Amino acid sequence: MTTTCAAFPIEKATRLYEGGLSLADVGKECGCCTETVRKHLMAAGIERRHGRQPIKVDEEEAVRMYLAGARAPKISAKMGISDKVIYRILRLHDVKIKPIEKSIILPMNEVESLYAWGMTCDEIGEEYGCCGGTVLNRMTEADIPRRNQGYTELDVDEDKIVEMYLDGVGINRIGKVLEVSGYPVARILRKHGVTIKKFPTPNFVTLSKTAIEFLSGEIIGDGCLHRSKGSIGVVYGHTSKHRSYLEWLSGVLSSFGIAQGGNITRQVHPKMNDAVTYHYSSLTYRKDLLQLWKRWYPNGKKHVPEDLVLTPLMVRQWICGDGSLTREKGMILCTYGFAVPEVELLRDKLIALGFKTVRWAGSNVLYIWKKSVPALLEWMGPSPISCFDYKWDLGGCH
Repeated sequence: MTTTCAAFPIEKATRLYEGGLSLADVGKECGCCTETVRKHLMAAGIERRHGRQPIKVDEEEAVRMYLAGARAPKISAKMGISDKVIYRILRLHDVKIKPIEKSIILPMNEVESLYAWGMTCDEIGEEYGCCGGTVLNRMTEADIPRRNQGYTELDVDEDKIVEMYLDGVGINRIGKVLEVSGYPVARILRKHGVTIKKFPTPNFVTLSKTAIEFLSGEIIGDGCLHRSKGSIGVVYGHTSKHRSYLEWLSGVLSSFGIAQGGNITRQVHPKMNDAVTYHYSSLTYRKDLLQLWKRWYPNGKKHVPEDLVLTPLMVRQWICGDGSLTREKGMILCTYGFAVPEVELLRDKLIALGFKTVRWAGSNVLYIWKKSVPALLEWMGPSPISCFDYKWDLGGCH
């Protein structure tokens, strides 16, 4: 590789050479051979070193800065010398070199899913704000196998692949039929001029403390977080018999930064005497909503976090979904979807707040005693929407 005189970075080469690097090391930094560096330095009147000359640097200051937490690149930039000289000084003073920390930490489960879907390292890097080389290095460290690079030699019916894709079969499913990853399938589709549908890019949302409390209450009740296999985002879903509640809920979530995805749908259940329910789904989100999913669904199934702290807002939304007053004006919370230890955990947290609560073993639901219900309703505040006012009505019978 030859570097022309006009393009040769003489100032950089001079600084590195005078900082203690050898001609060969300067050549590596400047992208040229040793002889090219030597010629340009001579032409610039830079005196050639003969053997290793001591570099004038305050070694004690370099050691002090390093022990105080400064990294070698920062010290070398301040002193105008190379990183290698700093490391040499540190070793001379018997200073233990700190391991270089990775500046970019990638969620490798998501990276593996995207890679298996067919995205390249460069495309994954664009998703996480780093280069493809960083992605490849992290994959190697995580023992994620690379795809077969001989995809062009696959003995497959390419026309059939194109036909399947245009008929709506996904790239991953086609790959499973061929027993390959999605990448060679995508290459064949591009080869035939087929426009590949973009992988759905999730939105990012930062949730306030109020939003997290609100959503946590909904999740204990009728709300859920859903993450499809291979997806890097999460969808919030909610089913209710009250369409007006879902319309109100959509507005609240929108104020938190979570937008509705599509329309609220209606479903009739013939096996339940034609009962009607409505369903809301949000767009796909990452960041805080993804963290909330990881907290409530540690193994893909909803679980109550042990460190959950019940708040008035959280319990209010929980009761909107799962609460109901009995004729005797006690409060039932339909918790049968959780395991017994988790229901007992919720019971204990309500008791700790001063509300007498028991678990009915037969149905695995919670019952808040009649004498505690008025205090509970006062603690939570009024019903947030009229369709649930009856759950706060201690005067009527429902």
